[in-house]
Amino acid sequence: MNKSKLIEMARLPVETVESLDDDDLETLNDLSVREFRKEIRKLKNKHTELEDQTTTLINALETERLTKAPKQMYELPMLVAQVRQKSFAHNAVVNESLEEFIAMAEQLCNARDLDLNHRIGAAQTTWHLWLAVQQRITHMLNRLSGEFGPEHLAGAECIPQFAEDEWQDAQANREYMLAMFNDRINTQK
Repeated sequence: MNKSKLIEMARLPVETVESLDDDDLETLNDLSVREFRKEIRKLKNKHTELEDQTTTLINALETERLTKAPKQMYELPMLVAQVRQKSFAHNAVVNESLEEFIAMAEQLCNARDLDLNHRIGAAQTTWHLWLAVQQRITHMLNRLSGEFGPEHLAGAECIPQFAEDEWQDAQANREYMLAMFNDRINTQK
């Protein structure tokens, strides 16, 4: 292809150029400059039409998603159901990590044969990182307590009931919450 044709080709969107095969390129190269520019214009217009169609389709799908999005799950508002559902998953991840790290912290405290400065550095890292997590959790819990009152949140009697249709393992989740509550009470004694 000569220079002027290459310049015209460079003005096409990359996707359009990539969609052309060797036969298309050969056909374009055989055209006069005037015919070549006409074909390039057609390709640009086709690309613009495809972009418009794609945008319209995406907007239609998003509108459908928003209008068909469920307003309730388990006979609860979506936000409430999602918070209840995700609380277990996030708590399990944090609790598992915490249990593992508590064991490591115990090892660090008991490994008195290691260099004291190294142990202090590890303790400082642990202290500051877990303190930041604790402060964020405390902030979240204080926010909930301030909004809903401690009388609605504290104590085993405040552990929520879960309907069978809410989770298949609703009873297991409730028992997990009771076990966590009992562990906390026993630790405080």
